[in-house]
Amino acid sequence: MFLLQPVHVSIVIGARDSVLYIESGVLYLFITANAGLFCFMAIKMQ
Repeated sequence: MFLLQPVHVSIVIGARDSVLYIESGVLYLFITANAGLFCFMAIKMQ
C-alpha cells in the first residue's frame, strides 16, 4: 500500500548518504558516494 502523502526519508550509512523521496506517485532515490559519485533514479508508481 502506497502512502497517500509525500514522505521524505533520509538515511545515512557510514560514508554513504542516500535520500529516498516519494511525491505524487513518483519515487526519487538520491545516492551520493564518498568518491563524489552521484546517482539519481526516478520510478513512476502505478
